[in-house]
Amino acid sequence: MTLRKLMLTSVTAAAFCAPMLASADSSSGTGSAAADLDFTITIDDYVFLQIGSAGTTTDLITFNIDGATNIAGDNAAIAGDQTVAVTLTANSNNIEITADISGATLTNGTSTIPWSDISIIGSGDINPPTLNGTSSGPLDPNTSGGTLTDTWSFEYINDTYYAPGTYGTGGAAGGAVVTFTATSL
Repeated sequence: MTLRKLMLTSVTAAAFCAPMLASADSSSGTGSAAADLDFTITIDDYVFLQIGSAGTTTDLITFNIDGATNIAGDNAAIAGDQTVAVTLTANSNNIEITADISGATLTNGTSTIPWSDISIIGSGDINPPTLNGTSSGPLDPNTSGGTLTDTWSFEYINDTYYAPGTYGTGGAAGGAVVTFTATSL
């Protein structure tokens, strides 16, 4: 190896080692020595929301207006056919849940039932949003170890007569899909 290559290699090695030497901590002494290390823990912001069945299943909530026990437009509220479990896990103390109804219509021919005719009733820790644009309000999962749970039921107001037929066909489970989103504020 030529003297020039040897010098170039030494200068390059020194340049790579210099930052490490500058940040290293060491000491010497009689009987003991001490050195410091810095530690950092990075915890990313996370939010987990599950409404209904686990996985990729989209649950279908059905309201049955059969004309015998439930009569269309008689102002007697009608409960949905099922309740759904809701789980919210997050490491933030300011979470809101919204319901996106854009593109999801409860239509049959020329008749449309407004989303404001369906309400969500919570029975636990998670205030549900409305289906006409109001969020759940700020939720604080940290008050219960990072997880809040609830069971939501659904109710159709039934205060207007609509023509017979199925309203809300065509979604993932055969209905009009509403997307619920939990957001860390």
